[in-house]
Amino acid sequence: MEAKLKKPTDKVTWNTTTLADFDDKNTYAKVVKSSDNRGLKIELSRLPSELYDDIINVCIG
Repeated sequence: MEAKLKKPTDKVTWNTTTLADFDDKNTYAKVVKSSDNRGLKIELSRLPSELYDDIINVCIG
């Protein structure tokens, strides 16, 4: 029981995976996942608004 309550000593790291490459360095789509698999971030920057809408419709339904 005590072993389950102890906080892990390993520091959580974040691994980034690029979803797409764009000509503009400020435009990106990437997924960032924590090493303990408890966190996931999807980062999108400066994409066309239609693409945002398509992504949201696919994810949310």
